Amino acid sequence: MPHISGQQIKDFKFSRPQLVEQRKLATTLDKCEEHSAQVVSIYTRKFAALDALKKSLLHHAFTGQLTSKDSSHESIENSNTSMPTSKRRTAGVSP
Repeated sequence: MPHISGQQIKDFKFSRPQLVEQRKLATTLDKCEEHSAQVVSIYTRKFAALDALKKSLLHHAFTGQLTSKDSSHESIENSNTSMPTSKRRTAGVSP
């Protein structure tokens, strides 16, 4: 079975870019790292907000607060049709 000796590893010549190119690569990688950190931060905040929303919805669902027990609440369809057409258009509601 072939093997590589320590001396062969020491003698091996690795090619590498010129110093200017290395600095360009380092700058590009730094920018990518910054952007990645920003994306992680944004998604972490969004995940936390969604988790809070889920907990709130579950709490309201299990405590019966999601259903209206008051008959004075109208559905969206009923309130839209009772609104004059001119007001529906300005409110962004289709007839």
